[in-house]
Amino acid sequence: MFNHSSANCGFQTRCLKCGEDHMTNQCPITTPQENPKCINCGATGHIASWRGCPLFPKIKPTKGQGVNYPKAQREFLASQYRRQKNISYSMQTQKLIPRQVEFNSRQESEFNPQTGSREIGHEKEFLGFLEGVKVILTIVFWNANGVRNRSADIRNFLEEHSPDIFLIQETKLRPEINFSIPNYAVYRTDRPQRNNAPTQGGGTGILIKKSLPHHHIPTPQLHFVEATSISLNLTNKEPFTVTSIYIPPDTDPTLYTLDLESLIQLGPNPIICGDFNAQHQNWGSPINTTRGKELVRFTQVLGMEILAPPSPPRFGFNSATILDLAVIKDFILPFSIISLPEL
Repeated sequence: MFNHSSANCGFQTRCLKCGEDHMTNQCPITTPQENPKCINCGATGHIASWRGCPLFPKIKPTKGQGVNYPKAQREFLASQYRRQKNISYSMQTQKLIPRQVEFNSRQESEFNPQTGSREIGHEKEFLGFLEGVKVILTIVFWNANGVRNRSADIRNFLEEHSPDIFLIQETKLRPEINFSIPNYAVYRTDRPQRNNAPTQGGGTGILIKKSLPHHHIPTPQLHFVEATSISLNLTNKEPFTVTSIYIPPDTDPTLYTLDLESLIQLGPNPIICGDFNAQHQNWGSPINTTRGKELVRFTQVLGMEILAPPSPPRFGFNSATILDLAVIKDFILPFSIISLPEL
């Protein structure tokens, strides 16, 4: 069934894979099926989340469909700047767009084989591009792989660079563990402990300066992704919905888009940043995984943009991978996204 959330659904729970009365993430079917049955139309050959299903809500075409209006508006503003000589970029930015949002993707620290731990590297000159540019809002997102052992690094980074919003993935916190940072409000979504596991995994969090007007948005029921969301209410500006997202690598590589749709609907101007565990050559990954191809298809259907840093933030044995992304919708303000080496 469509056009309502699970919290307002009065129907019996049904699995999206097999149609039985259990949650999809509890389904005993763990491998792709050749002829799955759709629980909406009853036909075989596709699952309920397939947008080609005759009962799946169709997006109404609009005049000029195929044109990315937010991107076109940004390009128009840039063209206006290029046409005028002897005007600095900062002057033009203040004149046309009073806000600029900068997305910073975080990269993991290097592993030190002598100490057996991950250590923070030397600070790099990464803020040079800000010269002459008035940056109003800075958003940093980073897969921490556990914050308890990195709390000192996090505090040092926040004191040094003072980002407005700090999004964390894989916090690996349990509810009884306190985590606080001076001058920042902390919102977190801890992963429920699984089968009395000795260690905790997953989890997301958002740190935002207490001086910024905002409020926490309760996380809807999600089945395949983990997320924490806030609404940023700036003066004389339409609110932004900022979400820290983590998609575990073992989740269904196609059904996770159902949760993405729920997160997009939380508020206007959605900004979803984090670890998507999705690879695609569109953002510089060496291969196209199923999850990556599904993310490309999903964003194209909904008219969204995928933002990735120009250089890989993660390096493996013989490859470099970009898994940390930002997904935005209807966002007309100028922005930039880069990788930073500190954490």
